Amino acid sequence: MKRIQEYLPEVPTDGAHRDTRIQYDNCVSNCPVCGGIGYVRAEVPLGDPRFGKIERCPNAAALDIQRMKADPRIGITERDFELSFENIRPVSPITQVVADIKPLVLSRASKTPKGAFVLIVGTPGIGKSLFLRTVVAVAVSSGITGAYANLAYTLDDLRRAYDMPNAGEELEERFIWWQNLDILALDEFDKANSTPWARERIHMLMDARYRLAVEGRGLTLVASNSEPMDDYLMSRFRDQRVGRVYRLNGQDIRTRTRELKLKW
Repeated sequence: MKRIQEYLPEVPTDGAHRDTRIQYDNCVSNCPVCGGIGYVRAEVPLGDPRFGKIERCPNAAALDIQRMKADPRIGITERDFELSFENIRPVSPITQVVADIKPLVLSRASKTPKGAFVLIVGTPGIGKSLFLRTVVAVAVSSGITGAYANLAYTLDDLRRAYDMPNAGEELEERFIWWQNLDILALDEFDKANSTPWARERIHMLMDARYRLAVEGRGLTLVASNSEPMDDYLMSRFRDQRVGRVYRLNGQDIRTRTRELKLKW
């Protein structure tokens, strides 16, 4: 396995040229596999699916997981990282969703990831939030980019861009971060304050996430106590290619947490 820098030409860095060289801070210092650049080209025979492709260095991939876990925007605590799909007991109606969505989550780390645009509507206390947090915890621990957040938090994160000197650039960077995640799990979708600005940002984000799903490049999970009134959005949730709508009802499990010894 050769280091990728062996294939890269030197780029002039005098005043007439912008320095476009890759920064060697993408992996652990003095990485024996990639030299710190974060990517490698595997020596595989012609005909192998990996031939000619650049892949993430294993050490860099492990570092990516640490960096993602340290980002507060992912909405997952250290305790949440102990969650697994087995934590969701059969007593919860959300288990029917787990059976369908778990393979999609695991596919994000494969060579053939599948996209989906999923709406989960149900009464409080049936495990919607637990399921979303579990999805993201499992994903991030597997090296898949993901975040769990209330919709209101996502909008607040975008609004904070206006507090920055370069508000336009900051807003774009924040929006792209949410837009391009492998997995985005949005909770309490019906609780966000519905202002014209908020509706516009929700529409832009959800439309972008829907297009990623169609392309197989993103999995979006939305949980709500009531069905969105937006026909445009509901049409996408019902798309037979990538859309799924689950309507769940059941007893509030929070009232039985001690009895069932659930990990919330």
